Amino acid sequence: MMNRWLELIFRSHRLQAVRQVWLMMPAVVLYALAVALIELGLMNEALQVQSNIAALLGAVLGLLLVFRTNTAYDRWWEGRKLWGQLVNDSRNLAIKARSFAAENQADLRDFGNLIISFAFELKAHLREAPPTAEIGDAAQQPLHMPMSVASRIVSRIMLWKRDARIDGFETMMLDTHARSLMDICGACERIRKTPIARGYLVFIRKCILVYLLALPWGIVNDFGLWTVVVTAIVAYFMIGLELVAEDVEEPFGLGSDDLQLEEYCRTIRRSVEEVVDAPG
Repeated sequence: MMNRWLELIFRSHRLQAVRQVWLMMPAVVLYALAVALIELGLMNEALQVQSNIAALLGAVLGLLLVFRTNTAYDRWWEGRKLWGQLVNDSRNLAIKARSFAAENQADLRDFGNLIISFAFELKAHLREAPPTAEIGDAAQQPLHMPMSVASRIVSRIMLWKRDARIDGFETMMLDTHARSLMDICGACERIRKTPIARGYLVFIRKCILVYLLALPWGIVNDFGLWTVVVTAIVAYFMIGLELVAEDVEEPFGLGSDDLQLEEYCRTIRRSVEEVVDAPG
């Protein structure tokens, strides 16, 4: 446990948000050093600012950062729950299809491939990537591939019902999970296409900038040259929190903090193939 804890700390430099913070740190350090030299050398107490003002600004900004971080994490966690639901619905759809309509193994395997394809196409759709090679003719790819795959899944269920391979109750049970596929897709699209309000982002970043500009003046008489270190530490965590929130609020990308959609798709593939190819 301790090794994993230390490993996470010492490998944090690989994260995109941490690298971005370090790019900003030289400017912060130079500014704090200039303030310290001015206050301690050139102007003495001429520009003295009470340290309690910096504390008050920090408290207000802390509330804004907490709200910002929680909002971003809620989007990330909702995306994770949606993909967890997709894994469960894919498994249930495969299990029930095998139980209700397992007479034709080739047909059942084709249905399983459609379930798998939906996950891969949804991943590509959310990342605005080209459709995968899982299904279809490349020259006639529909604009919304996940919807196309879901439509084929429903059509297959209706075909089984017309052929009397399943009854009305079994159709309803399969349709429950098939309908959930597009519900998940729509919810993921809502997260993907509804970014945090730009005005709010601009406001909180201006607040961070103003606070970091005022902080050295408020603490220089208490910390002296240590003002540079204290300002750098505060800036590291404040800017870092904002950048992590920016990364986390878009959970379907390729960043280090984004959801591991490839792993979820592989899980669905393994589970569905296990059910479809199971003996008996």
